[in-house]
Amino acid sequence: MAHCIHVTDAELDILATRQAVVAHCPVSTTLLGSGIMPLDRMVAHGLDYALCTDVGASPTTSLLNEMAQFLKVHAGRYSHATPSEALFRTTLAASRMLGLSDHFGDLSIGKPASFVEIQCDPQRLMRCTTADAVIADAILEMPAAPSAALCESLDELGTGTADHGPMLERLEDDITATANKLHRKVLRVTINGATASST
Repeated sequence: MAHCIHVTDAELDILATRQAVVAHCPVSTTLLGSGIMPLDRMVAHGLDYALCTDVGASPTTSLLNEMAQFLKVHAGRYSHATPSEALFRTTLAASRMLGLSDHFGDLSIGKPASFVEIQCDPQRLMRCTTADAVIADAILEMPAAPSAALCESLDELGTGTADHGPMLERLEDDITATANKLHRKVLRVTINGATASST
């Protein structure tokens, strides 16, 4: 299933019974003004999900950007929105849902080497004392807390108000700036041990 923004508990029960999985695309659902996925409710119903990109509404296919938007959208709203969860839902959770976890998703011995090399500011990295801090601060370079304007826009998105124009412009500017910043941080993409792209 995709997005699952407006779902009832009865529908979540049906999806869980059918062992459905969900593609969560926080960038596109934000830019479509669709609302915010009820993450805790989905997890409570036992639904598995992965962070994905939806090029129909997203200005980028960057999964780093999806991770950053996942953390922004769900910050203070849902208990499962941590940097470690974002990384897991972008890597091993996605490969597991596709039945590919024997080959992709982590760096276990014996699996083909597939990974992205990210350039991190050494000063930022030295300040990090937890894995979550490395992901949020050194890799995604996220501020300690989202700006008041961003929070206001995301809150407005969550209410489903009719006039999304100015709010969506603010959100698109924020997403595009994040995408550009994160794109510059990617040094090399390796798939099955071979370099797929490098800067």
